[in-house]
Amino acid sequence: MKILILEDSSQTTYGGGQKISKLVCKALSQRNELLLMDYASDSLFIQDVKGYVQVVYFAGYKFSKEKFIQRFYQAVAFVKSFFKILRILKDQKVDVLYTTTKLTLFLAYFIKVYTRTPFIYHAHMSSKRTISGRISVNFMRFSKLVIAVSNYVKDTIQELNADIKIQVVYNPIEFSVKKKKIALDNDRFDIAFFGTVRAEKGVVTLIEAAKNLISNSNIHFHIFGDGPQLNQLKAHSLDNVTYYGHVENVDSYLDKLVDILVLPSVIPEACPTIILQAMSKGIPVITTNFGGQKELIQDGRNGFLIERNSINQLVDKILILIGNKSLYDNISSNNLIDILKKPTIEEYETLIEKCFEGE
Repeated sequence: MKILILEDSSQTTYGGGQKISKLVCKALSQRNELLLMDYASDSLFIQDVKGYVQVVYFAGYKFSKEKFIQRFYQAVAFVKSFFKILRILKDQKVDVLYTTTKLTLFLAYFIKVYTRTPFIYHAHMSSKRTISGRISVNFMRFSKLVIAVSNYVKDTIQELNADIKIQVVYNPIEFSVKKKKIALDNDRFDIAFFGTVRAEKGVVTLIEAAKNLISNSNIHFHIFGDGPQLNQLKAHSLDNVTYYGHVENVDSYLDKLVDILVLPSVIPEACPTIILQAMSKGIPVITTNFGGQKELIQDGRNGFLIERNSINQLVDKILILIGNKSLYDNISSNNLIDILKKPTIEEYETLIEKCFEGE
């Protein structure tokens, strides 16, 4: 089977969604011929997947800080992309399109209408009851299949249209499951955030918690990731916070450094891969109480759930974890039990292959 992958790695730093796209490419490359069209030409994502795809097509466009001009550039790029895909389909006998973003979903829909080329949409985000959300779900109706990364994502789609064919495939366990995490004997606790440093991720809440706990010399915070808020956060110059920028060896940091993972997103996440990664190490997680976060974390069992923007709740849960080693130990053990319910990389690859084979 020949599959054309439509991706846009130009808009964000290398986040969880693109990492899942990479795993999908790896899975599909074993039995299929893959082509890739991306709006970036030299992103980390493209560098990572070049070993899995046969041809890479570039459909880039200009950027502007002014919203109106940026929308104009995107509209022009959409039209250019449409005709570029038509040329690709003319040159290559493509069997199916694979799309992961709203922009490429729209493209795949119009290509389907024009050429009848089927498409599969991988839903990494929930669908909202907005005009844009309803339009997106309407386009999903024409897909061969929608792959949802969690039941939460599936439910938000089917609330708008119950007839869409959806298969839930949880993001996989990327790292080998290790023995339970043990609270350090010297009472030092390292608390980490991994992700794109932007407002939606709630990193400001974590920094405010660090300010409240700065007098506790046994607690240190670590921010892993790049993004638009990074320089703003660095301006706080807190002695108990270290910034790392984008890192590749997440596995190593989780193993050797992190005692507690905090993901204080102010928006519902779909299926945060970093939570799965932390669970596979037995690391307790503190996150917000909605969306895919709530689907993965059971309050008091394998972590804690807090209200969005709640600095006080975050501080309280951190102090509870570091002050009760027996509780920490139980939560760590429960994480190692719960993570086994999610697919391994090998199981994930099989599930993805079945989605494309129509089983």
